[in-house]
Amino acid sequence: MNNINIYDDFGNRNDRAVWYSTPSHGYLKVLLSGVILSGFKPSTYSYQDNNHYYLEEDCDAVGYLKSLHNDDWINHAKNIPESYTDKFIDQIIGDDYANNYK
Repeated sequence: MNNINIYDDFGNRNDRAVWYSTPSHGYLKVLLSGVILSGFKPSTYSYQDNNHYYLEEDCDAVGYLKSLHNDDWINHAKNIPESYTDKFIDQIIGDDYANNYK
């Protein structure tokens, strides 16, 4: 049996969406595959690493949730767990990724 770590550094499951509040902004962390399958195209204000998108909270996160849930998106958004970190986005996903997606 494989021991796969499904938790990130903050104790959140990697297979679920999480709202991240950083000192500078907020992001919705979602699986990269989910964004690709939805057909939603994030702006340059969002970031990605190998497995996840960090969708900018004001436009991209809302747009993505609307693409999945239509008019009921707000009810789904309210049920997504939140996590605060004192790290900035480049510290969360790494400088190489942050520099490529700014």
